[in-house]
Amino acid sequence: MFSRKRRPVAPPPVFVGSLDGFANGRLHGWICDFLHPGDTAYVEVHWRGTMLMRLPANLDRPDVNAIGVAGNHGYCFLLPALPPFA
Repeated sequence: MFSRKRRPVAPPPVFVGSLDGFANGRLHGWICDFLHPGDTAYVEVHWRGTMLMRLPANLDRPDVNAIGVAGNHGYCFLLPALPPFA
């Protein structure tokens, strides 16, 4: 009889954060993987099933640190021009 060792399965990320605003084509906010707060989370922008961009949330956010979330988890970026409707 064969015995297989099962590798432990890592839990999926648990994201917390906020989209604080959108103005003049710019998104800003913060995001953090609650289970791995030291890791950089990424913000993805998708349009009609296509990923347009993926950027790290690694900007300084003292207001977020003040509520007990350590590290840099902010983001602020300009959205790309959207492709034309087909």
